[in-house]
Amino acid sequence: MKSPIPKSALRPLLAVALTLLLLGVAWASGAFEVLTAERVRQIVDDAGSLGVVAYLLVFVLGTVMAIPGLVFMVAGLVAWGPVTGSALGLLGGLLSATTNFYWLRAVGGQPELPDTGIMRRIFDHIEDRPVLSIAALRCMFVLAPPLNLALALSSITFRDYIVGTGLGLAAVLAVQVLFYESVVAAVGG
Repeated sequence: MKSPIPKSALRPLLAVALTLLLLGVAWASGAFEVLTAERVRQIVDDAGSLGVVAYLLVFVLGTVMAIPGLVFMVAGLVAWGPVTGSALGLLGGLLSATTNFYWLRAVGGQPELPDTGIMRRIFDHIEDRPVLSIAALRCMFVLAPPLNLALALSSITFRDYIVGTGLGLAAVLAVQVLFYESVVAAVGG
């Protein structure tokens, strides 16, 4: 019996299903309430000299569990200040983006997009200027789980993905540093 779902669509559907499952697990476990910027800062402080390693591990694992990366970027800024916090936020963002990209590609593969329709037009533009497109998307959506999924399942190369991600996250961190006092006051740091 032939499956009603084309074989080329199974891997991307599996990636979406696993992402939704991880979102559900994170929500049901209370991770969204527990892993606030202040909680991440406390974990870093409790880890002592291993605080940086703990921060990067929590950052990567949190984003794999579909917790928005902005939480961790702000936590780094609050914990270490504008210079070190921004550098660690950028490093954590790149590590988490890399992990998400390869994990989602391994599960979802690179689907063949339809030849017509809005999805094709959106991805055609991303593929025309991938680095600038990804940088702009990162400026708007930072490390949002749906964006990670969409980019990983596109046909862009890892090089374009990571360069565009680095540029976009650097711009986001620059804005956070510019408004450092307001960011710290907003999260109670």
